[in-house]
Amino acid sequence: MLAGLFGMLALLATILALIGGAIGMAVALLTRRPRRARQVGLILLAWLGGYALLLLGVSFTSRPASLALNQERCFDEMCYSLTQVTLAHTLTNPSAHTFTAQGNWYVVTLRLRNAGRGTAQKPSNPAVFVIDTHGHQYPAYLYLVGESWGEPANLPDSAIPLYPDKIQPGASEIRVLAFDLPADIQQPGLVVSEGIGPLSVILIGDENSFFHAKTEFLLNP
Repeated sequence: MLAGLFGMLALLATILALIGGAIGMAVALLTRRPRRARQVGLILLAWLGGYALLLLGVSFTSRPASLALNQERCFDEMCYSLTQVTLAHTLTNPSAHTFTAQGNWYVVTLRLRNAGRGTAQKPSNPAVFVIDTHGHQYPAYLYLVGESWGEPANLPDSAIPLYPDKIQPGASEIRVLAFDLPADIQQPGLVVSEGIGPLSVILIGDENSFFHAKTEFLLNP
């Protein structure tokens, strides 16, 4: 919690510094004070360099974490857990439409619980993908709609309509996704993340930031 607060404050301070510095440089140039503009520019470069070093330092020293079945990963009051993993080479709809994997289908059942006691809410920019030991990422290829598999689209994680509606306090919702993973994949893990959009990649300590280690649900069928 404190690390997340520090990251948010550092990012906010950096954005404000950039805005203030840009205004200061513009005023200095308009009033024909180029030396002052250079000084402000150098201060901004030093600030950005320090921020980048801190961002990368925190990311490179982070350690991956592994979660087993039914263990929860919480983002504030939104708590995810992996409840089931099955393997298959083909998946069939009630209409007898068969989807054949190039490797193996990893069918995962993901549960999201609203652990809050206040109001209904939904996750912020959720992303779900599988990662292997080499860092390769695999998006969901199919997802269950009712009792039928949707049309294959090789959807990016941000395109999957996982939780479009708010979840009531204490309630939970289940989603079933299928990933077409190589037959020789090593130690696949399901990663679930939330963030503040594109800015999360430059947020110090955020799991979505550059080179930061991931928390994975182990996919052991």
